[in-house]
Amino acid sequence: MATLSPPESEYDTHPIHTSAETTVEDAPTATPAPTPEPPHAPRKQVVGSLILAGMMVVLFWAGFSGQVRPPVNGSWGDIYRYQCFASSFWGGEQAMKGAFAIQCADVRVTYARYPAQVLASPLLPDALGRWIVAHGSLATPLHTLPIEYPVLSLIPFSLPLLAPPAYYTVVFGIIMTLLTLAVYALLARFASWNAAGFFALCMGIGAYSTGAERFDILPAGLTLAALLLAERHRWLWAYILIALGTFLKYYPIVLLLPLVVMHLRALPGGWRERLRGIAKPLGVFAGICVTLLFITALINPMILYRQVSTLARRPIEVESVSATFAWLGSQLGIPMEPFVQFGSDNVNTPLASALTLLALLALVAGLALLLFSLWRGAISARQVWLVTLLLVAVTGKVFSAQYLIWLLPFAAYVVALEGMTPLLWLAACALTTFGYPFLWREDSGGWHAIIALRNLVMLWLVLTYLPLQDIPALLRSLRAAGDTARARFRVRVRSG
Repeated sequence: MATLSPPESEYDTHPIHTSAETTVEDAPTATPAPTPEPPHAPRKQVVGSLILAGMMVVLFWAGFSGQVRPPVNGSWGDIYRYQCFASSFWGGEQAMKGAFAIQCADVRVTYARYPAQVLASPLLPDALGRWIVAHGSLATPLHTLPIEYPVLSLIPFSLPLLAPPAYYTVVFGIIMTLLTLAVYALLARFASWNAAGFFALCMGIGAYSTGAERFDILPAGLTLAALLLAERHRWLWAYILIALGTFLKYYPIVLLLPLVVMHLRALPGGWRERLRGIAKPLGVFAGICVTLLFITALINPMILYRQVSTLARRPIEVESVSATFAWLGSQLGIPMEPFVQFGSDNVNTPLASALTLLALLALVAGLALLLFSLWRGAISARQVWLVTLLLVAVTGKVFSAQYLIWLLPFAAYVVALEGMTPLLWLAACALTTFGYPFLWREDSGGWHAIIALRNLVMLWLVLTYLPLQDIPALLRSLRAAGDTARARFRVRVRSG
């Protein structure tokens, strides 16, 4: 992989634009000289950061020991499902029987329902549905995929299989801990020891029960590395890492948008030259995605179809911001019913459609504002990447505790270098862990109140980081673009 060097400026590459109607031709093309290496951190700062890293590891394993104990009421944790996914991929459906019969029972039941669900889908022609089912057998090795995760997730799920089955959970936890320390080292090397220390503190508090038991640190580390590479104009590698992250866990695909804007803004010339400049890395990104999608379909088209349909049909999960609004509505008499589907606790409410639509509109509007501000140079790239992921988290139908891991490397990067809202992040981490695992599934309203408070803090963070001051400029640009489009349309009508 290309080596990393210091970023060429504190923000992306160019000075700030102040004009409201910035065009491609207005974007500066000169590349500033690289900044020197940051000075060595004081020894006290390094020691303090390392102490926080050690505390993080201790907290990880304290929380991990509570998550991998024998299951309560037949409920097996996610890490045991990872073992089922990997075992069935390498050994076929038969591998989920015998010693794993109880542990993998819910996974086998879910797989068994797939043929009937595919055949009953109104979106598929009958012939295509039958073909998918005929080629979706799980009996033979190398023909099973995880229920909800992309194909590359089989890599972290499979590595612990090299150890005896009884040690799967411990080996998995060790691997995730080492990956978290690798992200810590990345921040220490290319941001600051303060950034690494703040990351360790937040992970120890906010990922107490999920840091070593889930694999979210792997796509989080890839997306952080992609940003560091993009800041240093290692564009091709940045696109490659976003593609790989997308096929570990789908969310990194949204970071393609700020990456493309960063790349366009750094290139010289007009639209044609800039588009030609991004053609190769975008082509590599697309090639990787298409190849991995093709491999997924070859492994099992039935599970691939169910993954895609699940993304589209998933209900509002109980920890999401939308569920918080549904809970607040229930306090005013609007009914809200809990139910379990797609492996998560969800809520059913008459407000579901409206909440989902509002969340989608908020996501689109927020991304438009972020990309506009990034193009003008009014906001740093690291802040854009952080807020992009924040928007995905707070507007999504699911906001599980481990999703906080996606955000924390970027939060540490922004907090350490721009000094923004450290206390809010610590509050979000503490409330997340208080909600899960300590108050998880409590019957009283206390759990909902804690999650509502956590979601309020997350919304506060979004509003703090969003460049709201750029809204008038964005509206003026949209109005000008609309006027230009109407004028061109009238000219074509008259000339036609």
